Amino acid sequence: MLGSLLGRKLTERTEPLWLVLGAAGIAVSGAGIFLAWTFPVVLVCLLVMGMSDGITIVAEQGIMMRRSPDAVRSRVTAGFEALLSIGRDRSAAAPDRAPGRRAFP
Repeated sequence: MLGSLLGRKLTERTEPLWLVLGAAGIAVSGAGIFLAWTFPVVLVCLLVMGMSDGITIVAEQGIMMRRSPDAVRSRVTAGFEALLSIGRDRSAAAPDRAPGRRAFP
């Protein structure tokens, strides 16, 4: 929610920059969670990750709304969501395909 509120300050010119910075924030936060030595550090990293995700969602929606014509906007959004779903499903199935490695034994 905090990231979405911060996303209200985005402009057409700054959306691509914040999309990249938000993605970097998500990646750095994920690494921080992996390397965290205490639980409060994990919570701070999750807060940063959530804020970064909120900013990227606002930026990507702004870019898609502005650059896709009205007649095909819903199709563009549906296609984008479908690609995200396919990527999520494939990444969840990836540990099962690795030889000798299981996510949950």
